[in-house]
Amino acid sequence: MRRLIFAILLVTVAGPAYAAVSIDGTGGSGQVSGTTLSFTCNIGSGSNRAVLVGFSGGGNTTGLSGTVGGETLTIVSGTDGGATTATAFLGKTTTLTGNQTVSLSWTTSQNAIAGCLSLAGGNQTTPFNNGTFVSSGSVTVTSANGDLTASLLE
Repeated sequence: MRRLIFAILLVTVAGPAYAAVSIDGTGGSGQVSGTTLSFTCNIGSGSNRAVLVGFSGGGNTTGLSGTVGGETLTIVSGTDGGATTATAFLGKTTTLTGNQTVSLSWTTSQNAIAGCLSLAGGNQTTPFNNGTFVSSGSVTVTSANGDLTASLLE
């Protein structure tokens, strides 16, 4: 069984210098087999919200796209590894609150799992930066005081 794990390492969510970014909601799917999955993400009511969705598939994932509460998610630059990846982050700033449906789709049938973090205190102009994909080894993450750093491990 594949597990989706958020840990400290990979994508920095930039917040304003005067306030730290915080997690104010979460959600996740069970493992599915196919080309789509949906789950509920509880989005908090903090100010300057953003949603970060982590996807982990069982093979080379192509055509990955998604929505949260009907709003389009964008793949966070640098986190998808191109055509050889089974993992990626998607995200967006949002004014949504409460339980929202996250829907993801991709082109190659495979086992997959996903999870979300609802973030408060994020920079609304550049909510995600320093995305880095590594297939093995280690990576150095540059962040500033008040940033939140997240990673997706396959």
